[in-house]
Amino acid sequence: MKDLRPILKRLPKGTKLYSPLYGDVYLNETDKISYNEEDLISVYSGNKLKYFLADGRLPDYENGECMLFPSKDRRTWDGWESVLPTLLKFNVGDWIVNNNDEFFFDGNSSAQIESIENHSDGIKYWFANKRYIFASYAHEYCHKWSLSDAKRGDVLSDGETIFIYGGSSYEGNPNAVYAYFKDEDRVTRCDGDGEWTSDAVRPATEEERKLFAERMCNAGYYWSKELSDVIKTVPFTTQPTILDGSDSKFPIGDFKPFDRVLVRDCEEDYWGIAFFERVDERWDHKFICLGTGWRQCVPYNDETKDLLYTDKASPDKYVNW
Repeated sequence: MKDLRPILKRLPKGTKLYSPLYGDVYLNETDKISYNEEDLISVYSGNKLKYFLADGRLPDYENGECMLFPSKDRRTWDGWESVLPTLLKFNVGDWIVNNNDEFFFDGNSSAQIESIENHSDGIKYWFANKRYIFASYAHEYCHKWSLSDAKRGDVLSDGETIFIYGGSSYEGNPNAVYAYFKDEDRVTRCDGDGEWTSDAVRPATEEERKLFAERMCNAGYYWSKELSDVIKTVPFTTQPTILDGSDSKFPIGDFKPFDRVLVRDCEEDYWGIAFFERVDERWDHKFICLGTGWRQCVPYNDETKDLLYTDKASPDKYVNW
């Protein structure tokens, strides 16, 4: 019989499987418990652990048959890779979010799965720019994006329209502040009145964000999401520009260890002084100052010294969070 352990070791803990004896079961461990010097496979049936030999038979039933399968409808492990999507929590095209509201990559709060690959060290979800996370991590710490994860100022899309999210209506549908309609090649100011009912609403892709910024610029608008819940949208009479963290912004990379900085977590907090250590993009509190993480960090200089011990807003050029 087939040794199931090399297969099951690649699957995330909690993967749903099937047993004719117990019905739906959920993978626990593949090598933590031994029986007659043989590692056992453990699964959860409800809140109780059940055990199988390496080939799926029950302990003490050496002449029995395999009693652990990928699903009720597929009672064989031959060609199991073909049913891999049915064993996983997420699929290609899904947008996923960290349960703790932490950033994924490059300061983004969500990421779209582009491919799923089966490696000897585990199954990996791959994202843009050759980034990946193990399925075992994603299944435990992430969930599929929904509108409840959206924050005012996020750029969303339904495939036909790209818009700045302005909150939800009483019916729970997303409202827009500004929207770009692809089919009409038109930017419209909605002031929160535009409402989308499409179930296809999701975070905008990088390409859609660039297109939206370009069309906003062409329409004569400058916009910058300075804070998570503040949007500034100002019509221009001259050639507009879009802040993207380049020349007009203070580069995060200009921070050096032991620089004097001002830090806080939100707009209601007072600024305090600290010494800069490093930036860790994996976390929401990415500005690390002597072991403590902060959401907001600006250099302490003549332009910012009056912020100390106040809740005043930072000059826009230093907003990089």
